[in-house]
Amino acid sequence: MADGIAHDFRNALTAISGYNALGQDLLPEHHPALESLKRIDQVIGQANGLIKGLLTFSRRQETEQQSVELHQLVENSSDLFRRILPATITLEIDVASVQNFQVSADVTQLQQVLLNLMINARDAMPDGGTLRISLSPAPADRGDGSDTAGWVRIEVSDTGVGMPPEVQAHIFEPFFTTKPDEYGTGLGLAMVHSIVSQHGGRVEVRSTVGQGSTFTVLLPPATLDSIPDDAISSRNWKSGAGEMILLAEDHRYVREIMAATLRHVGYEVVQAEDGLALLDRYQAHRDHLRLLIADLDLPGCSGLDGLRQLRARGARLPAILITGTDSRDLSDQLDMETLLLRKPFQMATLARLVYSLLHQEARVDDQTHLDRPG
Repeated sequence: MADGIAHDFRNALTAISGYNALGQDLLPEHHPALESLKRIDQVIGQANGLIKGLLTFSRRQETEQQSVELHQLVENSSDLFRRILPATITLEIDVASVQNFQVSADVTQLQQVLLNLMINARDAMPDGGTLRISLSPAPADRGDGSDTAGWVRIEVSDTGVGMPPEVQAHIFEPFFTTKPDEYGTGLGLAMVHSIVSQHGGRVEVRSTVGQGSTFTVLLPPATLDSIPDDAISSRNWKSGAGEMILLAEDHRYVREIMAATLRHVGYEVVQAEDGLALLDRYQAHRDHLRLLIADLDLPGCSGLDGLRQLRARGARLPAILITGTDSRDLSDQLDMETLLLRKPFQMATLARLVYSLLHQEARVDDQTHLDRPG
């Protein structure tokens, strides 16, 4: 069920992100609407984090860990939090005591941890109050025999209603909630616990009725050797030279924004809405096609089966298979001329990848959602 929800939701996110990116690229560089459109990008990232959290909680996705700087992550997230919180709640951010602390983490899942804890604190203060998020070095000796020297501590505190001990004992259990049905599912704190545990950390709570609650997340330092590349901006899209691309995608809005983006950067696009149309369009344009892009789960004939049939006919053009699910490992089924791109992806990433394949570049700048055999 989680995998199916993720597939449909990621199609929607891919389309929203694509139209948003194209809109940004069509506007002048200092247009006043650009700031609002960039905020949409941040919300899309949070929504994708929610899906990742659901898949992680259901054990359908492993974390995609990279080196993340916590000070910057909290600072960047605080702008979004301020827009979500009502005016009656004061947000305090204290990250001064921790500078350049790197953790090995899936950045969207870590954002989801912060978002869920912030929402939980907000709901605990219906009449207003103070929400405080702080970073500090974790104490080496916590009195329980554990060694957390070199770790970092994230604390999310509120001045809300607090919780009695019998509620605290169950808050990390799935579907446990004290909120009315229309306000909570009981998954938020369970996701927090699952995500933090998968990152090698721990989460704790202390609370007093009438005096508020403090959630403490403890995380170990990064063990990775490199810092990820900056995200690709729509401002550095590279242009094609009229090359013809066959695009097969059954989700109408995803297909249309991908086609619009590729045309915008200089390619000719032939569209197909299912696997049988893919084979027909290939046959009609085979002498001019330079690249195939196909959804993995096309009706009639899957993108993978369609590609196999084309390969059997002698087609050697490079291919990109796209998918909205995370549970299928296809690395042993892809040839060296085929890449697997996972939704949701930025249209700028797609444009850069297409350019790289058609111009034989040695590397692709953003491989966050990219799988290649070998």
